[in-house]
Amino acid sequence: VIYSNLGLLFKSTHVDSTLHYFKKSKIQFESFELPENISKHHFNIEQSVFNSFVDIHEKKYTKAIKNLKTCIDILKLKANDKNDRDVLVAAYEYLILAYEKTDQLKKANACLKEKEKFMVQFHQEELKIEIAKIETAFETKEKEEHIRKLELKNRAKDLEVTQKQTQLVAGSLIALAILLLALIFFRQRIFKNRFEKISLEQRLLRSQMNPHFIYNVLQNAISLIDKQPKEAKGFIANFGQLLRLNLENSREDFVFLEDELKALKGYLELSSALTKKFFHTIAVDPDIDPAATKIPPMLIQPLVENAIKHGINGIAEEGKIKVSLSKKTKTLLHCNICDNGKGFSPMQGKPSNQHRSLSLNILQERLHMYVKNKKNAMVTIEHPNAKGKNMSCVGINIPFQEI
Repeated sequence: VIYSNLGLLFKSTHVDSTLHYFKKSKIQFESFELPENISKHHFNIEQSVFNSFVDIHEKKYTKAIKNLKTCIDILKLKANDKNDRDVLVAAYEYLILAYEKTDQLKKANACLKEKEKFMVQFHQEELKIEIAKIETAFETKEKEEHIRKLELKNRAKDLEVTQKQTQLVAGSLIALAILLLALIFFRQRIFKNRFEKISLEQRLLRSQMNPHFIYNVLQNAISLIDKQPKEAKGFIANFGQLLRLNLENSREDFVFLEDELKALKGYLELSSALTKKFFHTIAVDPDIDPAATKIPPMLIQPLVENAIKHGINGIAEEGKIKVSLSKKTKTLLHCNICDNGKGFSPMQGKPSNQHRSLSLNILQERLHMYVKNKKNAMVTIEHPNAKGKNMSCVGINIPFQEI
């Protein structure tokens, strides 16, 4: 079949190639055995047509004409598909060629007319089949359209029945939605006002604490300028850096933990230099990356300030402050600020100093702005000797974001 197709491909452009492939097709056909369940009859006719083309070019005209006429008679009875039609057309063309080669021009002309007549009939039959298909498809489409119209009519009736119910439900939902939006709006306003109030209280609390701290820093710097100018210069530089960090951090809702810890460390070092020196450490769990973790600013420093001012100040022994950070959940860090100071008053676990109590209350309210679960937003207090501890500790859960 491959050789036959190649021969047909070169028929109109290169006769020698056509003859070459038809001859190879003949040799292969004679040596090839088809399976028992496939008839060889059709392949015999097709191969006979191609062999006749070879016979014509080998001047075996009588043999070619006889074989081609036989093939045409057989194919005219069964040329129902495109493949049979193509073989029949080829047989007509080869027979016309054989008549022309033998100067039988009348027969060649009659064969040409017969070929054209066959082509017209074949195309008419194909056209009838296509028209029948179109008509069948059209009838099917009409039926489907009729069914669709009936379905739409029934659906319209159903919609008409349920329309009033739908309108009633829709009206109720709209009214409910408006009510919910109004509630959300008023709740957001209350939430915003509360947040602004807490932020203002936090700023006021810091403004009350900062002047005394700044005054002590400046006094200490003045006393060092004459005696130890180098240390005074470093002292002022550290203070300036602390002010810059606090200013930058206070402008953002979330800051990098690394920057917050730098400011906290600077504050501890300056505070230790201003009062009697105390021991202080900041421990961060290895699971936390300070450079890739953001927290709300100024949540830890107020607790450290309380530990210094109202904890270790006034005790005889060396003061100790320990700050530790660890992961509590996927969204919360836990921070413990411990000191070996005077502790808290035993009355209901409240701090002994009113200012200290106020700062913790504001801090806790501020946490409620960031943490939805109020249980996780609690500021916890542990007294000395509670659970085997020898220091007073304040615990706080801080929301965080990983970058």
